[in-house]
Amino acid sequence: MARQPSEKQMQRIHEAADALLADGIETPTNDQVLEKMGGGSIADVSPAMREWRKKKRHAEQVMFLMPDSIKNSGLNLLSHMWSAVDSEAQKKIDQSHIEATSKTAELEDELQTCLDSISKLEGSLALASKDKLALKSMLEEANNEIKQLHKANHRLELEKEKALTKLETAKENESLLRQQVEALQKDLVAVAKLGGDSKSTSRSKKSKPKPKS
Repeated sequence: MARQPSEKQMQRIHEAADALLADGIETPTNDQVLEKMGGGSIADVSPAMREWRKKKRHAEQVMFLMPDSIKNSGLNLLSHMWSAVDSEAQKKIDQSHIEATSKTAELEDELQTCLDSISKLEGSLALASKDKLALKSMLEEANNEIKQLHKANHRLELEKEKALTKLETAKENESLLRQQVEALQKDLVAVAKLGGDSKSTSRSKKSKPKPKS
């Protein structure tokens, strides 16, 4: 016994066949139905399409036997129903179009706001980059000045060391000169004393009385 598709699968297959019929294909094939469904099993399509064709033939026979007055009434009713459905659908389409237009305008405004923000950020970034370059240049100049100051300080330290060395040498020379002066003063004092003693002896000899003969 061949398997039967589920009610849900039967409905999908019949809807695909109805859609093909509405597209102008009066006798849709099983392969066309499968393609319309986007896939499925031919084992499900075959029995479902047999039932669909049976119902279609029955509907055609009913329509054929139906009096023209009933047919026209039915057609008029369908026409009114379709007009109402089409009108309602058009209203929904128009409303959807209005909402889509409004949403598009909102999105465009948000996009423009984002673009403006990006432009401002780019401007701020450019200024920050300039400031960074300026600060970098100032830092390089300051580093160069610091290097020059270090060199000048080193030269001053060398000159200070030389000056201190000269000062110590001058102090040593001064000490030696003082010692030499002191020695000369002592020599002068000694010479002065010897000169005084010599004069005293000479005066003593002159003042001593001669012995009587």
